Amino acid sequence: MKHLLQTILFVLLMGISFYTIAQCPTCSIDSTCVSTDGFPTICPATLPNAMVGEYYEGFLTFYMPPVINDPGSGLTVDLLQITITSVNGLPFGIEYTVNDADNIFYPTQGELYGCATLCGIPILPGTYDVVISVEAIVSALGSEITQYDSFIYTIVVDPGAGGTSTFSYDNAAGCGSLDVQYQATVAGQPGQWTTHTWDFGNGTSSYDSLPAVVHYDAAGVYTCSLTTVISNFQLNDVTLSGVSGNWGGDVDDFFSSPGDPYFTVQDANGNVVYTSTTLSNVSSGSWSGVNVAMTSQGYSITFWDADDVSADDDLGTIIINAAVGSQNFDAGNGTYGNVMVGLDEITNITSTADIQVFESPQTSIVLNDNVISLSNDTLSNYFWYQNGALITGENGSALTASSSGYYHAVVSNLYGCNYETDSVLYCAPAQITFNNIQQQLSVEDVYQSYQWFYNGIALAGATTYYIINPTDGVYAVEVTNEFGCTLMSNTWLINGVGEMERECKVFPNPAIDRVMIQGLAQYPNGELIIYDVLGQVVFKDKITADQLSIDLSTWSSGVYQMVVKSDHHTQRIEWMKR
Repeated sequence: MKHLLQTILFVLLMGISFYTIAQCPTCSIDSTCVSTDGFPTICPATLPNAMVGEYYEGFLTFYMPPVINDPGSGLTVDLLQITITSVNGLPFGIEYTVNDADNIFYPTQGELYGCATLCGIPILPGTYDVVISVEAIVSALGSEITQYDSFIYTIVVDPGAGGTSTFSYDNAAGCGSLDVQYQATVAGQPGQWTTHTWDFGNGTSSYDSLPAVVHYDAAGVYTCSLTTVISNFQLNDVTLSGVSGNWGGDVDDFFSSPGDPYFTVQDANGNVVYTSTTLSNVSSGSWSGVNVAMTSQGYSITFWDADDVSADDDLGTIIINAAVGSQNFDAGNGTYGNVMVGLDEITNITSTADIQVFESPQTSIVLNDNVISLSNDTLSNYFWYQNGALITGENGSALTASSSGYYHAVVSNLYGCNYETDSVLYCAPAQITFNNIQQQLSVEDVYQSYQWFYNGIALAGATTYYIINPTDGVYAVEVTNEFGCTLMSNTWLINGVGEMERECKVFPNPAIDRVMIQGLAQYPNGELIIYDVLGQVVFKDKITADQLSIDLSTWSSGVYQMVVKSDHHTQRIEWMKR
């Protein structure tokens, strides 16, 4: 039956209109959706993953046969009604709508099919365990049975890569903290100079096109900005320091000395792209404001001496590096000097993107007796687990444990951020019962070891879960369970009077610091006397009220006998003080 209900739960996940404001498109039923084993099924078997920041849409059809043959139990079950009672843990930003807004389904009345649309823009990446709780009414062997169960349906939301006009990033949002890899996507052509100036919004920066992963360690909205500047290299200034007489032979050299220098600039293909002004009658000089764009490596400068009659004299050629700064040159023939290369900014773009880090839920887990609670009771969802298995129907900030084991909780806040607590070990008390017909004292046969005690002393060989034909006295048993819990049971008095027949009640038993006695009003004008194991009177008082509380903080551990008597009745009760 458990397998049957979980199959039904899986199918009916899609029958939930959990968000009443959902605006998902209407779905269409896939009438080819059938099952080969006669059990409920859903089509398709899986949906593709969603992605953060991208609109997501998926369509599902579910099929519920009215009669189910359960091979596990051998029963034929009529599926009368299914009611969705709650849904918790949906990815933040995702909604459901169904073709029938009613969350109650009646398969035996012909409601065999339904369909649903899952849509929205998920905000946070992660693997989401959506917990669906249902109430199922089935008919088996002529009786209607109502059962409650929960089912986990996993939805995966992949991290979404975001981007602007000039950079990309691999995460846009996260919980608690977030690591983001940024990369610049715009750069100049070969031969151009590109700079990237990052401000990540968290007090850190970079100048790399692919900076190191950026860590955001606190909740908030962080604005990352990138300024991309693309520039051409530019020949700005040329200084000719000397030429060592590398000219002569023209008529004007006899009338004016030493010469008339100028230069030309050639690109990588040897084409002249600039010719300077000519300086008269000097062997050195400078030219400023040249401002020749250098779109690649391989630019060169040739210096000349202008002659009026004959061809100009070649004073030497030097190569210019496309690199910012001053460059000294020496043509090797006495012509030397330096050039200044700068940048000519042609593009300056700044782009920004917001990175969101949501608060992660914070809570601690506390065990107090058999109540396990969380310190934060303001969260959106609480899921409890025992030994790794979901506990059905426990969705509050506290639960009462009924059996031993390791307990932990998974919680989420309104942003869909999850937090898993530490585990706590609860050791359930062992309870002695007495079978009067079989004359047998016993505890559950579920423990790893047993040791019985009689009047506070360990019984040799009494290491099973039961004792047969116990003699009068006080019995207790120490047990160890599979989780390593060592537990002392309640005590049980055998004195020829069944425990349920007592007129007075003594509790707790065994007691530690204080013992309470109730039902004393049945002994009017009576007396209460307590003896220790040696028969000495340790307490004696007249009965004046129905109940009495006695401070045991100074009493020795051991077995005590209480005698309550009046003119017409006497009752003896043995109990233990730890």
